[in-house]
Amino acid sequence: MPASLEGSWERTPPDRLAELQATALVRYIAGEVHPLSPSQRARLDAAGLGARIGDLDRYARLPPIAPTDVDGLDAVLRPAAAGLRRSYLRRRWRRARLSLRRRRFVDEVVEPRYRPIHFDDHGSMMVATTGDDLDRLAELGRRWLEHAGLTPADAVVALLPASADLAFWQFVLGAQRGGVPTLHLGPTATPAAVAAYGPTVVVGRTAELLAVAEGALAAGVALDDVRVVLAVGDPADPAFGRLNASFATARAGSVEVVPAWAPPGVRALWSGCAAPTGAIVAGAAARGLHTWPDSELIEVVTPGAAEPVGAGRAGELIWSPIGWAGTAVLRLRTGVEGRLVNDPCPACGRTTPRVVPAGGLSDEATLAAELGSIAGLADWVAERRVPGGGLVVRLAPATGERRALEASLDDVHERCAAALGADAIDRVMVERPSVVRRRLEAG
Repeated sequence: MPASLEGSWERTPPDRLAELQATALVRYIAGEVHPLSPSQRARLDAAGLGARIGDLDRYARLPPIAPTDVDGLDAVLRPAAAGLRRSYLRRRWRRARLSLRRRRFVDEVVEPRYRPIHFDDHGSMMVATTGDDLDRLAELGRRWLEHAGLTPADAVVALLPASADLAFWQFVLGAQRGGVPTLHLGPTATPAAVAAYGPTVVVGRTAELLAVAEGALAAGVALDDVRVVLAVGDPADPAFGRLNASFATARAGSVEVVPAWAPPGVRALWSGCAAPTGAIVAGAAARGLHTWPDSELIEVVTPGAAEPVGAGRAGELIWSPIGWAGTAVLRLRTGVEGRLVNDPCPACGRTTPRVVPAGGLSDEATLAAELGSIAGLADWVAERRVPGGGLVVRLAPATGERRALEASLDDVHERCAAALGADAIDRVMVERPSVVRRRLEAG
């Protein structure tokens, strides 16, 4: 039967979580994918697995498939009569036939579960979504916004384009499910239009968010109430590291930038999380993106050969659905290299696996994200005195802020060390602005 979202497993111990995922995937493949998908059945049978994969070690025998090799129509679950007789619905289907209620059964059970009513463009493949899938996406969207710290008390401005785009629909459905009030202005909104609503949260793609923050600063438009920026896009994008500083400057105070992203083919965006007020932890991007273990299985393999890598090590991310109808492609290559972190999140405590893109953010981008919200900071520069050694971070105070900045040095050092690792930071110091400028100009 389809996996349930009632218990999202967000606080489940990692070992137990892995057991639950394996059980859900085994049931999903046996009860829906193998009987209802000709293309996936052919792949499973060719790998010698059949309908009952047994465990995840055997499942790893199924060769991964690239999105460009996926036939969009063949990848959709098809509830033909022969397939229903082998599916998890087989007993209910048999009773419906014997009682002459097949039409009612199809209308009330089969159609909502399997009829595609919505399509998302993932670039190299089109993803079909059913009514049940949209309900699942709404719940994952609600949890995404909850991860980011949004509540019904927030006023949200959305800059996402209204299109066949996963981010747009996951946000819209999630906001509706969570009761989060939103004004949809779209990606061409001016800073003045955004500011007029007095938002506490702005959501959009990285480029549009940067344009609003930098445009607001140039035009003298106040964004003083913004406390969270929900950034849709790859957190390894260098532009992502500029968001924190740009919005902090535009609103003259700290702001939480929370990323959300997933590669093409994945059915729901992965989400960063908001840190508790005053917590000293790595930035949301450096901590990784929370995945949805009740709706997907993510494996990490060696690029090319697709051999499993050790726990915590980097490799290509391989994605499998759990419980989705519509498009269902097993062991989909994402083309993204990264690692999977399974220990509890240092910010929110959730135990859901977190994806960290390979290499994560550069040290410079990570520091930019951390230092952008430091009060009284005008500029900064980081240097490595010895190859392989730690960074020396020099801070230039804003006018009249030197004493306050010096008083917060321990806190700043802890934040930088949390973001990059304890051995990555050698020293943090306050310098005259002219000294920092010269070192920046010297490259």
